[in-house]
Amino acid sequence: MKRLYILFPILASFITLHSGAIGQDTQNPQIEKAKQFFRVIETKYKNFDPTLAQLYSDNAISRMIRLYPDGKTDLITMEGRKIKEAVRQSMIRAKLIDEKISFTDAVFVEEGSMVRITVRLHNELKNYSVPYELLVGKGADGAWLIFTETVQSKP
Repeated sequence: MKRLYILFPILASFITLHSGAIGQDTQNPQIEKAKQFFRVIETKYKNFDPTLAQLYSDNAISRMIRLYPDGKTDLITMEGRKIKEAVRQSMIRAKLIDEKISFTDAVFVEEGSMVRITVRLHNELKNYSVPYELLVGKGADGAWLIFTETVQSKP
């Protein structure tokens, strides 16, 4: 089970995004700021930058839904500082194995003071695509942060 806790941020950390993933053309200032923040996330993933961890709120929640071939699922949840440390460590591993994950079909939806970003995540090494979702917004100091992320994965 401990290994699965490590897999979640590793999966999320192997992301190489392409600029076409931003989607929707809108003039909503909140959506535009979320798109700019997503571009920062993209760059950090693409460069295997361990400072990606700083983009997570100390109170962030990450959920990975592990889908098994027999139809069974496991839900793995991590919070705050554990996410940050796991992301830092996984960036090192991601760079070593050069695992590529790409995002497509981004959709941005304003939810009060937050924005939900929903994309398709494609793992090139394992050749599968799954939903990936972030809830982002301003933290207490005004900086944009990731508050929740939900991803599916396959063994």
